[in-house]
Amino acid sequence: MSSQDYTLNLSQSEVSVLVSALAIAEFRYTSDIQLFESNIDLSPIPQPEYVEALNSYKSRLSICESLTQKLINLPLNSQGK
Repeated sequence: MSSQDYTLNLSQSEVSVLVSALAIAEFRYTSDIQLFESNIDLSPIPQPEYVEALNSYKSRLSICESLTQKLINLPLNSQGK
């Protein structure tokens, strides 16, 4: 384990809730990105700022996807929770 890895003491139900919350966030970011992309030429916001905001949403989506995969692949210890 590298110095940047962390150990979380989570129950199965806590992991399930986190995965569900991340799935909701992924859906919202995906919807927002599609809306951004379809309206890029119609926005009164200057294009560089608009593209920066779009890229920020794409970055957040990528983080959500990465966290979801990490949570799904966590080894779980059964402790009756």
